[in-house]
Amino acid sequence: MDELLKDGVNRLNTLYFTMDYGVTQLVEFLNSYSSVTGINGKWDKVFVFLDEVHLLKDWASQVKLLYDSFPNLKIVLSGSASLQPEAEAMEKLASRHFLLEIPAPSLTEYYSLKHGVHIVEPLLYEADMSIELDSYIAKPLPELVNVEEKLRVPG
Repeated sequence: MDELLKDGVNRLNTLYFTMDYGVTQLVEFLNSYSSVTGINGKWDKVFVFLDEVHLLKDWASQVKLLYDSFPNLKIVLSGSASLQPEAEAMEKLASRHFLLEIPAPSLTEYYSLKHGVHIVEPLLYEADMSIELDSYIAKPLPELVNVEEKLRVPG
């Protein structure tokens, strides 16, 4: 979304929503968005970002309906569950989807993010990185790398 805004896309034409909040019907949600903003996905280009989409009942059919009914919507789906959403997407969305899997950072990437260093030779940092191992295991997402509160490591 930041890149779209930097490229001059109107903030009202970008919509982010997480399914953690219990929306049950995407079409109703989009209609509410349209009534509040005055922007209509049938005529106006709207970039819709739906997070944790696997929490939405029958999500693939609902996304297919949006995709087919609102040609100017550009829909980006994300979620932390992996296999089930991909299977549903392949079955229901046919050629309407593209998968971009973003794996957790490696220990080297984690260390680089945390300490602001560019590591060309990981072996030179092996001892320092081993000290970070517990923290790395507890914080597998890039957003958590610099979170300072203590996280309990399972085990």
